[in-house]
Order: sequence, then structure tokens, then C-alpha cells
Amino acid sequence: MVVSANLRAGAARTILSVAVLIASLTALCVPSAGAQTADALGIESFARPRRLIYLFEVEPGSMSTFDAFLLYNSILTTVAGSNDAVVVVESPDLEVPRTQEGREELARRVDADSWLNVYVAGGLVDLTVRGELYDMVLQRVVSEQTVRPGFPVTQRTLTRGFWQPFSDAIGAGFEPIVDAGDVVIVGRPGTALSGLPGGPYRIGSGGRLELVLPTPATYAVSAVAPGFVPVTRALYLSDEAVVLDLVQLPVYRFAIDLHASSFQFPGAQVRYHLVPGRWFVRGGVTTQLLGVNFVPNQPLVSIGRSKLSVLSFDGGTVIGGVDQFLRYVVAAGGFVRFRHDPLGLESDSSYGGLHLSAGIEIAPWTTEPVLRSLRLFADYRPTLALTDDPTGFLERSFPWNAFPGGSVPGLFAVAGGVLDLRDLYAGIRILF
Repeated sequence: MVVSANLRAGAARTILSVAVLIASLTALCVPSAGAQTADALGIESFARPRRLIYLFEVEPGSMSTFDAFLLYNSILTTVAGSNDAVVVVESPDLEVPRTQEGREELARRVDADSWLNVYVAGGLVDLTVRGELYDMVLQRVVSEQTVRPGFPVTQRTLTRGFWQPFSDAIGAGFEPIVDAGDVVIVGRPGTALSGLPGGPYRIGSGGRLELVLPTPATYAVSAVAPGFVPVTRALYLSDEAVVLDLVQLPVYRFAIDLHASSFQFPGAQVRYHLVPGRWFVRGGVTTQLLGVNFVPNQPLVSIGRSKLSVLSFDGGTVIGGVDQFLRYVVAAGGFVRFRHDPLGLESDSSYGGLHLSAGIEIAPWTTEPVLRSLRLFADYRPTLALTDDPTGFLERSFPWNAFPGGSVPGLFAVAGGVLDLRDLYAGIRILF
């Protein structure tokens, strides 16, 4: 505030101190370069009030300190309540900078984003008051007002809406603002997005959605697209632009397993999901026509030595989402043993039996477009081979693995069959 040249600094500071008590103002944060009006974003709940610094100048020698005091507080008390979205802040300096850059620097010192610069001339007898309202966020002059009553002004006149033009300009010229940043979301065309202010949104045919969202903030973005697994991603938005690439995996119905039973015998399985990504049925075959022997004094690779293969069938469920790194698989079913020479069911030892399966499925490449349908898996599969002669089954089926007493590690004769606790399936799984 600048008063006449012969005003003492102490008197001027007294005027400011009294004005502070009358105004009863609060403080908020300065907007970032990305600040936008709340209406433009459609996210009013994130908006915060504007902050306007009040700058007051008096033509040197035009009026007394007391008259300047009256005008200063009369204008301040009028404009302070003109807009609920605007907080008026008094200037910490007595002088008003001459340049726009100087006024902006002064405004930032008190976290203001706009100013009202009032210049008073002529004294109360021939009063002229000019006011400039400037928005630093939009970098434009909101309003320029001149009050020239043309008659001597008294204290009573000042209390009857004398400064209404300034009040109206502030009331109509400002809206709450939101600090905002740019976000680009990349995903499947048609993906519906929720969890973001102003939503819901939908990704267009180009596979990209560009948004302006409040900052700083953390959002949980949920993406749903027909035929793909729903995705929820955390999005942290600060001052810098963010690109969020959604990894959307298809809702797989089928899976093919290529495995080795106990790291010895090759096999394959086909799985069909009755409920995508969850409940399934499957069937497969494991053959002993080709295998690897870990028995001392026996060939490492065995081709055609055993004429046995096993057909298996079961049903179960997958625990965990398709996009998770680790999932669990449980199933139960049965198996049938058949020989190749001559072709038919294995009737000498056991036709087949029952099994349980519990395993894990690992997805190391879910972010790679080419490899994301591949999984590594391992299933522990204890079996019960049904037979009326468990001892004979062990003797005929494992002549090279048995101990001198006839027992075989990991196999146990029980009533009605032989329990095998050794079997572990491991391999690669292809989802489609």
C-alpha cells in the first residue's frame, strides 16, 4: 500500500494491522502450472478456493492517513466476502511493484494466484478509484473498474455498496481451481475405465485415452473389456505426465500342458475351462515308451522298453487371477493304464485308479505380448492304483527299483491298491 509521500511508515503499518483484524483471512496453496478451473475438469470435489492478493495505492498528497485508512478497509471488507471461492489476502509490503512480473512475484510470496490492484486519487472530495483484477492462472485481466462518484464521499456512503463493481467482478470472474496433470491410458479399444474423477471413461478405437486429472493423487484404475480379464492398476499422478499401459490378458478357455512325469516320462494334457480362468476339466496322456532311467546299471534313456501309457482325466479349479504371477491349481480325477503290445487295457497289474493333484502355475512373462500366454507349472499328483494284488503289482511293475525285500521307495501297498506318493508333473503350459 502506498499513501502520500509524507506519511510515516509507522502510521501506514498501523492501518495494515487494523485491516488484518477486520479481514480475518485464511491461507491455501499456490496453484501449479497445470492448474485448471473445476468446471473445465468436471471434478468439483477436488477443487480448492482461489487466493487473491489485495494491493492498495494512494496518489501522493491526495488525502490524509485517516482517509486512506477508511478507503483501504472499506474496499477490503466489501471484496472479502464477494465470492466463496476466493480468499482475499493482504499484501505484506507497503509498496506495490510497478511491473506485472513484480506483482506476480509478490503474489507468490503469499501463495496467491491473482490480484486486485486498487489506485486511489483525488481525495474524498473528488474521489477516483481504479481497480484491476488479474488472474495469474489464466494470465489475463479479469476486469478493470473505475469508481468516480462526482460528489464528496463520506463514511456513510462507503458503507452502502460503494465498491459493488469490484465485488461483482470478483464474484463473477473466479471459480475454484484444481491442480491437474496429463494422463494417457493405453488399452484395448472399448475398455471401460472406472475409479477416476469425472468418469466413467471408455478407451476409443485408437487404443488411447488422454485425460487431465487432479494432482498429486493416487488412483485405483479398474479396466473392464469384453473377452479380457478385468485389470486394476494403481496410478500415482504428480507434476509430470504419466502413460499407463494396461496389460489386458484374454479370458483363456483352453490350455495345453507339455510335461514330464517325475522328470522321466513325457506327456501332454488339454484343459478346458467351464468358467473362464477358474473351474476346468482336463484329460491327457503320459507314456513310458520313451523315458529317462535314474536306476544304477540301467541305460539312461529308455526307448520302447516299457509298453505302458496312462490316460488321465480330472476336474478342478485355479486359485488366483490370470494376471497374477503365482496361481494355485487343485484337481481330482482318475486314470486308465493301457499297453501298446498288444494294444489294450493293462489287466495284469491294474486297470487304473484315482489321483489328486495340487500344484502351482507361474507367469513370468505377463507383460510380454508374445510370451504372456505361457506358464510354467508343477503339479504334485499322488495316485492310488486299484488292484486286488498290491504285492504282485509292485513286483511286476518295478523290477529294477525294488529293494531286496520287495518294497519300492515312495510306493505303499494298501487295501485294494497301491499308493504312489512319488509323482510330480512339471512342464510348460500354453493358454489360449
